[in-house]
Amino acid sequence: MDRADVQPVARSFVRVKGDPLARTFYDRFLASDPEVRRLFAHTDFDRQRDLFLHGIYSLIDYARGGATGRLGIKRLARLHGPDSMQVTRPMFDLWIVCLLAALGEHDPQWSPELRKRWEQVLRNGTDAMIELGRASAQASPSS
Repeated sequence: MDRADVQPVARSFVRVKGDPLARTFYDRFLASDPEVRRLFAHTDFDRQRDLFLHGIYSLIDYARGGATGRLGIKRLARLHGPDSMQVTRPMFDLWIVCLLAALGEHDPQWSPELRKRWEQVLRNGTDAMIELGRASAQASPSS
């Protein structure tokens, strides 16, 4: 991904990052699917909102080609992959849809072009997470 495409996303994140974005996102995400509610049934949302914002930062830095982003994506892939939470592509897709809607509510400079760039950044990172999770599961010895 071209780093210039990431800059508007990074600026958007600076404008919106914080508790209101996280709350709007989780309200949408939890209402979107019963499986999501089940996965988050015992979640400490004060902590989860912080993890969510750190995860978004990792996705942006990964799209920039940053070392912190690469490490973050690896960690997120382990946590969400086949050996842990078993998050599927449809669940990542739903996560992206809910996040884009929340971003659109909170960023006063939201536009179709910015939405497109955000989606590219998010898909770039979640595709990498899925691939890393798949590779990790294939490398794990069978039980």
